[in-house]
Amino acid sequence: MTTPHTRIATRLLPLLLGLGATAIVAGAVQAVSASTDPALTCEIRETAMGAMVALEPVVRSDGAVSGQYTFKVTSAGGAGNSNIRQGGGFSADGETTLGRVMLGNTGQAYEARLALTAGGRTVECAERIGGAI
Repeated sequence: MTTPHTRIATRLLPLLLGLGATAIVAGAVQAVSASTDPALTCEIRETAMGAMVALEPVVRSDGAVSGQYTFKVTSAGGAGNSNIRQGGGFSADGETTLGRVMLGNTGQAYEARLALTAGGRTVECAERIGGAI
């Protein structure tokens, strides 16, 4: 025998289950957006030091991040060729200098490339330093 209360409960059950499922999905979406990676950018900083030039790979992030980096510097011409590679793991929270390369500052042209990989994505930047215009 069904009573009015049983009929109301039977009709409300699918509605309540639907609202519960919606709340669970909304919570999952909110958790995903809250765990997104902080903004990640790179820079190759150049500093002249007399007859030398320093190149520094720099990572900037809006929050704590860790990953891998590769810094490559190449040159050709003049008195010879250069092929320098640095890399490894990094952790950053704000601005972090990852290393330094010292090179002759005698008009030689250099190509520098920095690649950062963190959170499943890669950010790259490149600079041409020195040489004739």
